[in-house]
Amino acid sequence: MKTRSILSGVAALAMSAASILPAVSASAVTIGSDGTGTTGSSSTIPFTREIENVSNPVTNTFTYTITPDSGNPAVATGVPTSTTIVFNNVNPTSGKASASGVIDFNGATFNTLGDYYYTITETGSTNTTNYPLSSQNYKAMLSVRNVLNNNGTPTDALEVTLVQLMDNGTTKQAAVFTSAANRTYFQVVNEVTGNMSEKSQCFKYKVSIPVQSGVTAGDTYTLNSSTLTCEGNPDTITAGQDNYIYLKDGDTAIIGLDGSTNELPVGVSYTVSKEDGTDAGYTAKVDGDDGTSATKNTVATDDSEFATKSTTTFTNDKTLNPLTGIVTNMWTWVVVLGLGAAGIVYASRKNKNEA
Repeated sequence: MKTRSILSGVAALAMSAASILPAVSASAVTIGSDGTGTTGSSSTIPFTREIENVSNPVTNTFTYTITPDSGNPAVATGVPTSTTIVFNNVNPTSGKASASGVIDFNGATFNTLGDYYYTITETGSTNTTNYPLSSQNYKAMLSVRNVLNNNGTPTDALEVTLVQLMDNGTTKQAAVFTSAANRTYFQVVNEVTGNMSEKSQCFKYKVSIPVQSGVTAGDTYTLNSSTLTCEGNPDTITAGQDNYIYLKDGDTAIIGLDGSTNELPVGVSYTVSKEDGTDAGYTAKVDGDDGTSATKNTVATDDSEFATKSTTTFTNDKTLNPLTGIVTNMWTWVVVLGLGAAGIVYASRKNKNEA
């Protein structure tokens, strides 16, 4: 009897609790393209991608993955799993380029009450060498609740509240993913050697940076022209055309370095060649290799290999050795001719005396 009484009491308490707790709606809610099914004005999360340390237009695509937390109340359907932000020749401002995107939850369906969390992570870049991934993660929360009537009683409908959160729980209006671009520069060093060379002579070089991945025609890269004493040096080197610089002995041309900003993408190919015309009698060498028209074709490397691969040294030598063989022969003939002349004079005087 006591057992039955206890069970009856438990059942009564359970029925009483069920009547107090809000009913869980069996109907699902689908976020509509016009924002239906969400509280607030939008069913999308805006986010921004910023790239620092750039001076020329940026072209790159970043990919983002949206991952549901394992502790979510249920599996929602139609939730986006990825999205992208595209930089299409975006001009930077004050060394920074930015582009925006959205994570669109339109079409997502929820049929269980609770809070749903989704982590947004940057997982792809079309050029990771120059545009590395951001280490930031953001978390979005979608809260699914019963719609209440005017009396505060749950109705047979659900609504979704969309909130964006940072990992530490601080609410943000928009997520911002940021990283600095990898940039480098290269150097052209001019040396003059030889006993007939002129240290003050200016030598002409052609610098070419062709259009390629990461380089658009018209992109400009700084030249340290203010530290070069030869006339005719431009302030910038322009991609997609031939550029000419002028260096004397001891000069170093630096291309792509502007203060603390390295403007040249890592891995970009370029060509530097010595131009003939103002250096008659000189023999040109590039990084120790002989050649009458020295040319260096190479790739701009990062700082770890910069000293050995991103510096090109041209040596212009003009050496003339004394013509010792010719001088010796000339003295031999002088002696012979002198002896011959002396013999003639002696014979002439002897004949006169005998006469």
